[in-house]
Amino acid sequence: MKPRRVFFLFIALLVLLTAFRIGSLYRSIGTFSGVVRGLLGHSLVLSESDINVGRVSPGEAFTRCFRLHNNSKRPIRLLGNSATCSCLSILHVDELDSGESSYINLTITPSAREDSFVHIVNLFTDMPGYERIYISIAGYVDSEP
Repeated sequence: MKPRRVFFLFIALLVLLTAFRIGSLYRSIGTFSGVVRGLLGHSLVLSESDINVGRVSPGEAFTRCFRLHNNSKRPIRLLGNSATCSCLSILHVDELDSGESSYINLTITPSAREDSFVHIVNLFTDMPGYERIYISIAGYVDSEP
């Protein structure tokens, strides 16, 4: 084979493998921003970390789901969580195996006393460099019922 043909076959194979990796990450993470973080070598990838929920009704609970993907070579334990408001409740798994994804369910019950809100949820892990992962939730509370 000519060197030029070998070079182009190598490039084609590289593009094909990269496309496969991107597709694999997208299927496991669910967002392209998560794919970028996965390609950059992040070990723990959260589908979203900053969201604005827009206008919500006071006292009416709603739930948002976030996908968490373990991109590392070892299991990661979720040790606990904390939130800046008692209006938040968090449901998550205790451990993610290598290559596994799971959902974090975050339920918010906004108070009528707030016009707007920004709340932070911290997830604590045993992964070096990812000991604390945060999710920021912002929105406005309707003043009329």
